[in-house]
Amino acid sequence: MSVERMAGWMGIGARAFRLALGAAAVLLAPGVGRAELRDLFAERGGTVADGGWHVSVDSLFLARADDMSTVLIRDAAVAGSPSVFHTGQLDLGVSAGPMINVVRDLGDNWGVGVRYFGLDSFGDSHSQVFQPGQSFQEAFGGLNNTDMDQFDIAYASRLYNVELNLRHDLNERWTVFAGYRFVELDEAFGAYGRTVVNETPPADQFQTRTSNQLHGVQLGLQGTVLELNRFQLQAGGSAGLYGNHVTQTVRGATNEDVITPPSTRSDEAAFLGDINVTGIWRLNSHVSLRAGVQLLYLSGIALGPDQTQNNNIVTGQYAIDNESFAFYYGGFAGLQIDF
Repeated sequence: MSVERMAGWMGIGARAFRLALGAAAVLLAPGVGRAELRDLFAERGGTVADGGWHVSVDSLFLARADDMSTVLIRDAAVAGSPSVFHTGQLDLGVSAGPMINVVRDLGDNWGVGVRYFGLDSFGDSHSQVFQPGQSFQEAFGGLNNTDMDQFDIAYASRLYNVELNLRHDLNERWTVFAGYRFVELDEAFGAYGRTVVNETPPADQFQTRTSNQLHGVQLGLQGTVLELNRFQLQAGGSAGLYGNHVTQTVRGATNEDVITPPSTRSDEAAFLGDINVTGIWRLNSHVSLRAGVQLLYLSGIALGPDQTQNNNIVTGQYAIDNESFAFYYGGFAGLQIDF
């Protein structure tokens, strides 16, 4: 080993030794905690960052459970028969989308944060052809024909979230936050009855588009529950009451006569709560890998398939059913940058 290289290694060793002594002094000093240790590492170029900005970009994956059980088709040949198909048999699958979170430290234990996520690929469809001798009755949109040979449905849903929060550090581990949150849940549903297989256009149609727009204030808590070397386990959640402005448009047809009534609107209270658990592995003082679990619960909302019973295109009676709930569950993975 050359003299120059040996001198370089000795210099690095001396700096590491001084850093270790300084850290030990901080840990042993009375009334001094991790915040001071973080400052020490940041000042001396160590592995814990305490920058003014914290940005995370994740891929979010969520599935949905709900309380839908509305009957759409019955066996017309058997009085009081169970449903041939109901909305609880729909499976919206898993939707993926971006989740972006930006936090700015303002000093004196205060900060502001913005979070966005969007999921627009929930959906399912179903088609059923009835054999000769079978008879079924429609049970959607006021239609009750019994001479259909084919039944089709299509369902799509989208969920968007934007929030702006004021944050305050209670101590070196826990942060409380409060702020404005906007959530939009859009639903599109269609049910079609055909007198012959693959009939175009369908003789009977019922389509509804329902938009839930939730505006409100939330209160939440976020903190570190475990810390081991480069690994952190964080947990948090929030809850709030919201005003839900629902807009619904309906389009129907019976015996191919198209019916397009005016839009229906309602304003009711809704609840939103979420819980998240995040594991963070710090690669260096600025970059970390992260992955976790996300749970989200909405109640007081209008789901598309549930509108089939409140809207009757035959009698011209239209209303919104906004007493449903939806539970989203899944995970996320991405990158966090502190600077």
